[in-house]
Amino acid sequence: MNYYSTSLAASPCLARLANTKSKKVKFPKRKSVAAAADFMSQVIELGILDDVLAKGAASVGHPTPCIPPMSPYSASPKAPIASQKPAYPLWWREYRKRHPPLFAKARHPVSWENAHPILKLEFAYWAMTLMGEVHAFTLNLRHDIEAVAKSQRKPCEWIAKRINRRLTEALGRKVPIVMCGEEAQPEGPRRLHFHGYALIGHNDLELVKSALKMAGGVWMVQNQRQIAFNEAPDHGWLSYAVKALDRADPRVRVSLRPAYWPTDFTDAPVYKSDELGKLSRKLFTACRWALLKRRSVP
Repeated sequence: MNYYSTSLAASPCLARLANTKSKKVKFPKRKSVAAAADFMSQVIELGILDDVLAKGAASVGHPTPCIPPMSPYSASPKAPIASQKPAYPLWWREYRKRHPPLFAKARHPVSWENAHPILKLEFAYWAMTLMGEVHAFTLNLRHDIEAVAKSQRKPCEWIAKRINRRLTEALGRKVPIVMCGEEAQPEGPRRLHFHGYALIGHNDLELVKSALKMAGGVWMVQNQRQIAFNEAPDHGWLSYAVKALDRADPRVRVSLRPAYWPTDFTDAPVYKSDELGKLSRKLFTACRWALLKRRSVP
């Protein structure tokens, strides 16, 4: 099963629905992974994202006044993003290997309103790099907390509210976070867990770990790892976090056997803090305009 494919059993899905006597199913408007992969491949390989980040670092400041001063993106010179080698394969690059772009130059770049959640999470991460020091985390839930989360219409948002409350109590300020939920593969325990980024300083790491454990429900068995931290994540870690995001797509769910998706929630299990929304959209819009300008030059 290709994690990053948008054409996952589209025809079998429609055929199955046509052969049933149930009421007509209305799917929500689809957000194209193909358009998202086209956009990211072009803004990175053309160096547009590097230019936008370099210009944005000088003027972005700190949208949240409680965030302590940290080193911005431009403080230490970095290699171009296209030449960096992240630890995990990039989602848009893996998608393009399996699905070559069709008429990419003739197609208008995707708009923010029609952007796939993966693309919005991508720019939320780059917005965090402008705001300060970014840490990656994986949070496993206690059984009772997991059961309550799965009963919610938006489990990721419900867990995010618990995390925000605990982090605010521990640090005395709001902590911007980005995260995505997934279940373990069928061959292992089907446990709901979350991968994400948090904008925190190194000195706050222990407080943040305790707050996340409280949000997920403290495990009684201490020798099991409830939470894992990566203090220096690269931009490829997001691709690991969203590797099973397509399984929440209603079109994909109806084409899968129940053993591959046992949960009841259908909402996309993604979340990003409100503090990141405005800045991530500004970065996206700047990249889109630069890409359109680049295309208009003969």
